[in-house]
Amino acid sequence: MKKKILWLMLSFLLVAALVLASCAPAVPGEQEEEEEEEEEEEEEEEEVGLQYGGALTIWQRGGFGDPPSPDIGDGFFEQIYWLGFIQETPLIGDLETYGPRGTDEFAFQLTSYIPDRFLKGHLLESWDVSFDKVVWHVRPGIYWA
Repeated sequence: MKKKILWLMLSFLLVAALVLASCAPAVPGEQEEEEEEEEEEEEEEEEVGLQYGGALTIWQRGGFGDPPSPDIGDGFFEQIYWLGFIQETPLIGDLETYGPRGTDEFAFQLTSYIPDRFLKGHLLESWDVSFDKVVWHVRPGIYWA
């Protein structure tokens, strides 16, 4: 029993020593060196004009690794998350009319489903819905395949 208490006290003292050591102020010479390094890094980051190319790193829920094929015909649901960055949607929610700035009939806080009556054309001028098909009338100058 005494050995257990001794080991417990020794463990507590080690943890307390680590906590106190981590709270100690840094050596003044090291702080000055770190500040100089930060100033040098800030000077290097300044660029004039636009930067083309590079890598865009994003996180999408359920989107680990490389993005899937952009072809929706492959049957994966994840394309919807990735296509939002590179492709405009045919329809969009009419936020100005039905949202908080308009009649406030719909909050537009859902991420996946917007009822049909709150939609407006984004790439489409209009659309016709029948029992067996939907016909899209695409805006002039838009190529859709």
